[in-house]
Amino acid sequence: MEVHLNIFYLDHDPRVAATWLVDKHVKRMVRMKLFVYGTLRKGMWNNRLLDGSEYLGNGVIQRAALFNYGGFPFVVVGHANDEVTGDLYEISESTLYRCDGLEGYHGPELGRRNFYDRVRVQCTVGDVVHEDVWVYVNPRSEETERYPQITSGDWIKYWQEDRLTNG
Repeated sequence: MEVHLNIFYLDHDPRVAATWLVDKHVKRMVRMKLFVYGTLRKGMWNNRLLDGSEYLGNGVIQRAALFNYGGFPFVVVGHANDEVTGDLYEISESTLYRCDGLEGYHGPELGRRNFYDRVRVQCTVGDVVHEDVWVYVNPRSEETERYPQITSGDWIKYWQEDRLTNG
């Protein structure tokens, strides 16, 4: 049996095209979990990128701190007593690559500087601990000195309070 596939690039990204081939022609859906803590969260303006994904609930990642980058947040992992609140989703590989585009993540092998890196963490939703969850983090930990920490660990709470205070 000979199979011919026409390859086209969605969003000009060959990784998305490859995912489309897997999703549409092989019928094998690769699913993974993504923890979002900023503008990708439920009710925020970039959440539309997660359309079609399964919302697993409001969760927390431990040993991580949240900072205000000026209009959007970033996370640094490895803070002993801090935690970050966000939303956990089960997503497709193509959704992950769309989020990579938003977050400026090009992968480790492409020789380009990433705006955010993508790493695996543990996330707790209620009493359930999820392993191997993707999260976008700031690759330049030295920048934490220049930006205010959001001590609540919750971007939406911080953003809403800021809007009420500053209009």
